[in-house]
Amino acid sequence: MTALASSSLKFWESFSECGFIMVIVGVVGEVVELIVKWIERWKAKSIPKKELKWVLPIETVFFLILVVGLAMEFWGSHKAMRIADDANAALNAEAGDARKEAGEAIKQAALANERSKQLESTNVILRLDLLSLETVVQWRTITAKQETNLIEGLSKFIKEKPTEVKAVTVGAVTSTDAESVMYALRIAAVLREAGFDIKMNPPNIGIFGNAEMEPMTGLEIDESGPEYGPCAVLIIRAFRDNRIQETERIDTNAALSAPINIRVWAKPER
Repeated sequence: MTALASSSLKFWESFSECGFIMVIVGVVGEVVELIVKWIERWKAKSIPKKELKWVLPIETVFFLILVVGLAMEFWGSHKAMRIADDANAALNAEAGDARKEAGEAIKQAALANERSKQLESTNVILRLDLLSLETVVQWRTITAKQETNLIEGLSKFIKEKPTEVKAVTVGAVTSTDAESVMYALRIAAVLREAGFDIKMNPPNIGIFGNAEMEPMTGLEIDESGPEYGPCAVLIIRAFRDNRIQETERIDTNAALSAPINIRVWAKPER
């Protein structure tokens, strides 16, 4: 409700109240005639008309006050109700608009929440794709922790069994694969530190470059002879324990390989 409407409502309410008071006064004035009649009954005789000349004017005045008061009360009440109805209609319209705005806000919030969920789902997919891409792009290596664990486990065996064959040949299968070459150098460095006699086999030379070999991926460890010796088993077990990917392949042709061979093939796609 505006300030003007509020002021107008108060005016007409006051106007109606004044009319109500005038009605009460007018009704009280009408009692004059009753008083005269009760006096006549009490005295058991009529009052002379010349003594009642003042009664008619008084009754007339109070009657007019009554009529005007009724009119003021009715008109003031009517105007006040109209103003109040208009104000209520305006409030209802504002409430309706507020409900519509609230509904629209709830709808927009739901859409925003849905978009947020979609973005979150998209981000999860992108992060997974990024991790997958990093896995593909990232070169293989031996971490510092893996290096420490390998050296501790393998060097202990070398010290306890000094007579075992410690010769290990390490090499990348393909010279054009820089990642495989660097990984082979890293493996050779760790095994050399553990106490093995390391020989680096150049890529595409000898057994590592045999064109008849079936292409493989990952890491291949084998030993000449029908069975793995203690050192080969130890290296395989140490690599597995430290989550270093390898593929076992037994080569029984002693003329083609050193006692223990570690071939680094291309990096697996996954």
